[in-house]
Amino acid sequence: MELCSLTCNLWQKVLCYIKSCRFDAQYVPFTLKEVEDFLDWWVSEVLPNAKYLPEVFDCDDFASLFRALMVKHTGKNSVFFVTGMLYYGDEFLGLHAWVAVITAKGVYFIEPQTGDMFPAGCHAESHDGFYYDALYFIG
Repeated sequence: MELCSLTCNLWQKVLCYIKSCRFDAQYVPFTLKEVEDFLDWWVSEVLPNAKYLPEVFDCDDFASLFRALMVKHTGKNSVFFVTGMLYYGDEFLGLHAWVAVITAKGVYFIEPQTGDMFPAGCHAESHDGFYYDALYFIG
């Protein structure tokens, strides 16, 4: 699946193709069970000890840590650091970082600060009502 196809409009797609970085020549998809098992561990073992600190340990740090630990623990590399725009309803909240995982069943976004996983796409909606518009994928 071409990750940039998940962006919303033409200019976002162009920026995505220009700015996204894929560091590996090949990516091995996860099974949904592998992702769910990692998320269970992440939510129970990592999140209780990872405290949000504005401008010090914030969204990009949660996403970086999530990606690194998922690759280390699973031995698979189909997890991407994503940057984009975050909305609640029609309100633009700002730029944000999260992760995307490629599975045998499709691409999912994961909010590392909560462990919420939801189908990736243009203006993808999380279970708590936030909307995620991806701009760049790095992995």
